[in-house]
Amino acid sequence: MNKNNFETLTRMVFFEQLTREELVFLADYIKEQVFSQGKTILRQGRMGGDLYLIGDGLVSVWIALPGDYTKEATTLQPGQCFGEVSFLAHAPFTANIIAEVDTFCFILSQDVLLMLRVAAPQIAYKIEKAIAYQTAEKIVANFYHMRELFRQLPEEYWASAHARRLADPKASSEELTLKDLDLEHVRHMNFFQDMNKEQFGFLIKQMAIRSYDRGYRFITDDSDNRRLALIYSGAVMLFFKEEDKLQKSLAVFGVGEIFMENFFLAEFRKHANYVICEKSIVLELDDADYFNLQKTHPEIFYKISQYIHRGIARSVYIVNRQFIRIDTEYHHLLK
Repeated sequence: MNKNNFETLTRMVFFEQLTREELVFLADYIKEQVFSQGKTILRQGRMGGDLYLIGDGLVSVWIALPGDYTKEATTLQPGQCFGEVSFLAHAPFTANIIAEVDTFCFILSQDVLLMLRVAAPQIAYKIEKAIAYQTAEKIVANFYHMRELFRQLPEEYWASAHARRLADPKASSEELTLKDLDLEHVRHMNFFQDMNKEQFGFLIKQMAIRSYDRGYRFITDDSDNRRLALIYSGAVMLFFKEEDKLQKSLAVFGVGEIFMENFFLAEFRKHANYVICEKSIVLELDDADYFNLQKTHPEIFYKISQYIHRGIARSVYIVNRQFIRIDTEYHHLLK
């Protein structure tokens, strides 16, 4: 990498958490490529693995809908990234990315990320965190797109029975203990698979265990929950909301899946909520305890962080799929 391109990296907000020494180390693994105007860089539905960071130029983001219909979602400028869903969550590309002008990109491969997680986990964490914050901005933008779609449609077309009836203000929670769990079952959940026996034993004791009634709503007018949650039994539904009113169900999470990882991001809490859709037992890690692990047990902290950042990237896929479905179902009614 030449000196000018390296200096471009140092000025990017994306890399502001890295020290100069860390960026020098990382630069040896970053590829560079120019895409000519009109080039389709990524195609929706294909699998990939590289992260693209725009150094100069402009790309447009198009979502392909059934019937050869495409819809422009947004444009991305220098300093912004794309390909992050596949890079972190191993999911297909969620949109077509087209170079609007000749566009220069820095490219980081998934293999490099895997190497960093072992050789330099602090660098991998900073990269994933930067991706998560940019991803959150895209999720919020997609929420705004969905809101505009809903405003063009009569409520009876999109408001689900879940949104109207599931939340129950009388639903409550109950504290449980480790004795109420099958620890062998917990140990083999995917969330703990990369942890050794000692790491698992330590972390499980840091987590609160709660039983929730059906209809329990995690974010209310007078609460500000920030914690990571893992479903031991039952199921939880993710909703899009507006002015604290549930509008549309987006996804359901079941046993062994994490949720609320997005609630570390304030903008996500403004537009989304989780509601228990059947009586559930949930393991929870408070955000203060999570961040404290970075000092006391960094190896556990970095493993958890991978899950959080993967979950945030997966949210882009979830929201995009809903956007596609709603737009497709009601395209003939939209203004």
